[in-house]
Amino acid sequence: MRITPYELHINDPYFSDDLFSFKAKLDRDVGATQHFGMDDATVFTVPYNEHKYRRAALAPFFGRNMVLTPNCTNIVTRQVERLCSRIEEHRGTKQPMNIGLAFKCLATDVISEYALGNSYDLLDTPDFSAAWFEAQRGTGEHVLLGKHFPLLIPLLRRLPSALITLLSPEMGKSLARGKVILIC
Repeated sequence: MRITPYELHINDPYFSDDLFSFKAKLDRDVGATQHFGMDDATVFTVPYNEHKYRRAALAPFFGRNMVLTPNCTNIVTRQVERLCSRIEEHRGTKQPMNIGLAFKCLATDVISEYALGNSYDLLDTPDFSAAWFEAQRGTGEHVLLGKHFPLLIPLLRRLPSALITLLSPEMGKSLARGKVILIC
């Protein structure tokens, strides 16, 4: 079934093996990536060969040997210990704990420390950064604006953060924390 001139919906589970195989050397659809406004980012590279080249430069950082290094395992261990201590703190309160948010904080803190060199320290927030994750979700919803109106992306990138906060409180919260990449 054709959804748009550039998109098909295929209801055949066996076809997914062909489509998503490592043998398929397919370029990405420009329309599927342009609305993020980050054309130079590796994840949004359209031509297959260019994406392969960029991905190869990052691969050593995420290979099995690198992830099992003491540096990486120490990061994970330290963050898991922080989560365990938060669970212990919470156990005495007799209040329900949002374990889903706690694990989101754990994942975010591990990834931010490993990839960026600094943990976001979301595990240290009293409510497991519920507002931050809600702001991230709200920011993600704004990406659709860029998909349907791609000419707005350059304009929105030039807006002052105070105006962005007025237009979108969710994105404003993220900008205030300084932990968001403005994508639309």
